[in-house]
Amino acid sequence: MSTPSDPIELTAEVTTALTTFRVRVPEETPPDDVVYIAGDNADVFGAAWDPAYTPMTNMGDGIWEWQVELLDGQVLQYKYARGSWDRVEQWGTISGMANRRVQILRLEDGTALVDNTSTEWASDAADETLAIQAWRDPLVASTVPAADSTGAVDAV
Repeated sequence: MSTPSDPIELTAEVTTALTTFRVRVPEETPPDDVVYIAGDNADVFGAAWDPAYTPMTNMGDGIWEWQVELLDGQVLQYKYARGSWDRVEQWGTISGMANRRVQILRLEDGTALVDNTSTEWASDAADETLAIQAWRDPLVASTVPAADSTGAVDAV
């Protein structure tokens, strides 16, 4: 039997990352609407799966952001909405109960970026990594009559 070795003390270090979620919304998104992020973890999103709880910041030019301190390696599911499940992103594979999924990867500067701004929808990239292509609710893209339309127009 050998003699006991010197005791070893280990301290586990929790590594976090200041994480920015960044998304591009469709051009037709009403300018007065607020974009929210809803997700599976109430400790992260403030409430679990509430489409009107965690507002994002409008950065202009169709870009919205939200920042939160997260654990390095943490896995989350989330969706973008405009205050209700009737006004949630719905397109491609992000439809119905399907969600976006991300694993947080801390960079050397202590930050992480979840970048959902690419509009390369025809690429091989997973839909969960791309910009929102469409909302569930139909949006009016234009109110200009077609060039060949006829009929009376009421002036307001």
